[in-house]
Parts: sequence; C-alpha cells; structure tokens
Amino acid sequence: FPKDITLLEEDGEKVDFNDVAGLEEEKEELKEIVDFLKNPKKYIDYYLF
Repeated sequence: FPKDITLLEEDGEKVDFNDVAGLEEEKEELKEIVDFLKNPKKYIDYYLF
C-alpha cells in the first residue's frame, strides 16, 4: 500500500481526500477503513481488551 492515500486520475493528476468536497462523515469513515487496512494490529489490540 502507498504511504499516502492518493489516487491517480486518467490524466495523471493526483487526487486525495482533501480534493473531495462535502460528505465529511463518509470521508472520515473511509479514512478509518484505510487506517484499519494499513494498521490492523492497532484495532485488533484495542478490541481484544
């Protein structure tokens, strides 16, 4: 996985969460999902205790 959450458009322009307007709650949920995928141990340790 890349270190930053950046997508490449067809024209090569980079797009990240900061470029998306609105839907703040949905963006936060997606960021949490991405963080879980990148750092599952953090969540596993938290929910086991």
